[in-house]
Amino acid sequence: MTAVADTRLYEQCVAVYQEMLKNSQISPDGRVFRGYMTYLIEGLGYTISNYTPIMRRLRAMGCIQQKVRGGRGTPSEWLVLKAPARQAFAHAGQRWVAQNERIAELEERVAALEQQVGEIASLTGGKTPLRRAK
Repeated sequence: MTAVADTRLYEQCVAVYQEMLKNSQISPDGRVFRGYMTYLIEGLGYTISNYTPIMRRLRAMGCIQQKVRGGRGTPSEWLVLKAPARQAFAHAGQRWVAQNERIAELEERVAALEQQVGEIASLTGGKTPLRRAK
């Protein structure tokens, strides 16, 4: 990610967090934002494609934590924990890159295993020692 895009994402995270904080209520669990995150993000002038990077980074920094998952007619609930900080933002980005690398490695291993199972199946007339769970 370029420095400009990184800076823009950080600013978006700050804006979303501040809006969540402004619209949160105090509960026994702490500050809780209850609402539709997609509407909040669009209301700030960001496109819905910004939703995933913003929310992932806010969660990775420990700024927010999902309490109740929402749906079409049900708003989500989020604990609003702490404001974004540049150092936490940079660290969260590094963790995300490392996680993506691990996922890519696992995908390669699964593909290799699938290929081996396919080769065994072709040698044994479609009978393999492995069965897929249904």
